[in-house]
Amino acid sequence: MGQRGGRAERHWVTSWGGLALLAAKDAGVDIPKLNLGYVLQWFDSVTDKKDFHLGFQPTIMGKITSDTYAHHETLSAFGSLVRLQIEGKPSSTYAAADKLIEKDLPNADPMRRDYCYWYFGTVYTAYHERRTGTLWTQWTQALMRELLSLQEPADTCTLGSFPGMERWSPSGGKSTARRSTR
Repeated sequence: MGQRGGRAERHWVTSWGGLALLAAKDAGVDIPKLNLGYVLQWFDSVTDKKDFHLGFQPTIMGKITSDTYAHHETLSAFGSLVRLQIEGKPSSTYAAADKLIEKDLPNADPMRRDYCYWYFGTVYTAYHERRTGTLWTQWTQALMRELLSLQEPADTCTLGSFPGMERWSPSGGKSTARRSTR
């Protein structure tokens, strides 16, 4: 399973847990600062001190390995989004995330297609740039170009859907759903 399973899941779980705590806080629940501090401590432990990308866990700072698809800084975008929402102010990790994302805009190469990365890249740049900055403009132009060209226009039951051939589709995309219903 490599870096996509087991302990590597901690980064995803911690990021989602951090967002859940922030949503509860926004809803009026009293969340102790200590608990949000634990999330930040985790991010500190998985932040590469050289280029500030986020890894899976302190002992696995590398990239998602795949024989087919290219690596993207999905964890850096997601983790920087949560960190920015907790801290409320920019830091070196955001500048690094901006640079990593700016170098890896959505493009037409099918081996670089990653809807999860596109989602977290969009949410991060929308929140960080307040939907007005240069990175937001570059990102959304590239994203819209790719998404609109990929969306199914046929007037059938697939209308509006997207191709199931992307980085995570083997884990639960349209092609997986078809196989499981047979």
